[in-house]
Amino acid sequence: MAELERYQVVGTLGVGGMGVVFDAVDTLSRRPVALKFSLATPRSPETAKRRLDDEADAMVRSNDRRICTVYDVSDCDGWPCIAMERLAGQTLQTKLAAGPFDTCDVIDVAAEIAGALAAVHRAGFVHQDIKPANVFVTADGRIKLLDFGLAVRCGSLPSGPGWSCKGARPSVLGTTNYISPERILRLPADPRSDLFSLGAVIYEMAVGRPPFAARSTADALMNVLENDPPAIGRPQSATARALDRLARKLLEKDPDLRCQSASEVRKALLTLRKGRSHSAGRVTFRRTIHTRSIRHDAVDATCAHVH
Repeated sequence: MAELERYQVVGTLGVGGMGVVFDAVDTLSRRPVALKFSLATPRSPETAKRRLDDEADAMVRSNDRRICTVYDVSDCDGWPCIAMERLAGQTLQTKLAAGPFDTCDVIDVAAEIAGALAAVHRAGFVHQDIKPANVFVTADGRIKLLDFGLAVRCGSLPSGPGWSCKGARPSVLGTTNYISPERILRLPADPRSDLFSLGAVIYEMAVGRPPFAARSTADALMNVLENDPPAIGRPQSATARALDRLARKLLEKDPDLRCQSASEVRKALLTLRKGRSHSAGRVTFRRTIHTRSIRHDAVDATCAHVH
């Protein structure tokens, strides 16, 4: 174990392109924390501090139960760090390794992600890195949105049609299979690009693979710009067909043709699961049974008997 100022590091939780997160204990409060450091090599400590300050600011200002809680932004032996709540559970990416979800689970998870994004966008930010690895499913079935390392300010929600995000830095950083066409083209950041990424996550939950997967990064980027993903499969139930239509609406190349707000998407998803009980944002994963003897429209019936 190593000690960094007030924190005692007990292990590593994850390493990504933008940072490393350690499993640690706050020696003052004695609570477990996730301790994040930037992996980038800044020109000065002030640059790294500002970067993490911006990330923490986006999380704090979003102020939503579906976003990982920030406890502190401080200095750890000369390195700026963020102390966040230590979550128990698995990322959505890990859960997807077992295969696609059934329709009810896709709707539940997507509705929670959309709720988190609505809060982020209301606070004036674009997340820019929505993907299964940045969605966490806690041990008690709650959804938490992680990693705001690419988040940018975009001003407040528009009062009329269209968005005004002048000054938000264009970026193609992120994971190829989930990045929006406008970001590939280096257009200014826009909350609707997060909705494109959400559409890609919905598709992957339903199918078991990303919508624009390819053998190379270049081919994947070309798929995002020019091609539509294959059909979701055999959406024979009314609910599954409606989910397929929503995913394709979110994956429109032109942001003007997509749903225009995360709140609108969440409302559509809640309508899809109307009539079933709801347990304060918790998700109960059901085993998906792939067999010709099961009628696919049975999914609609099971939605009413969960929780």
